[in-house]
Amino acid sequence: MLKQLMYGSVLAACCSLAQASAPTQYAFSWTGFDVWEPYSMPYFDATRTVSGTFAGVDANHDNALELNELTDLTINGTEFVHCVDNSGYNTCGVSAFSFSQQGGLQLNAERTIYFSPPGPDEWSASRTTYDIRRGSGNIEDVVFGRMQPPEGRALSFTPQTVTSIHQVSAVPEPQTYAMFGAGLLLLGALTRRRQRN
Repeated sequence: MLKQLMYGSVLAACCSLAQASAPTQYAFSWTGFDVWEPYSMPYFDATRTVSGTFAGVDANHDNALELNELTDLTINGTEFVHCVDNSGYNTCGVSAFSFSQQGGLQLNAERTIYFSPPGPDEWSASRTTYDIRRGSGNIEDVVFGRMQPPEGRALSFTPQTVTSIHQVSAVPEPQTYAMFGAGLLLLGALTRRRQRN
């Protein structure tokens, strides 16, 4: 009986440690922006929405996620932490990130895509920048290139911009499944041993 109690407590401790290190995932959206487009007056669009997800592990237990604790950031379908095409010409990344219930979501992320390599011939590129600070910020899409002046569109936060952030779930990591499988194997071995006796 003492052995079973000891095995059970070891299994419970392993599972709680595995769960504590699992990233927590959040979904967010911003709705309603001042829209700045070339050759037109800015206007407010109450239906314009930018959305995404982020995940991280609060390793220092300060109830905040910082850049070094971030494991995933996706905005409008583009992943910024694990950039798929991060070559010399196409780049993306996150230079600043912070989230807490008190401070809200703050980030700076950028993605640049070159449609052809820069050089002496004609070339063009597109850059999307997310610069979000406490309740304010800008989102810019700019196209630029050789013989092409920068031109683009910007979305600016206003007092009417609605921010929504909610926790989706804890994302299980492979270690969690490994601990769960080890626990099941241990329970199976104990049951089999008991049946033999």
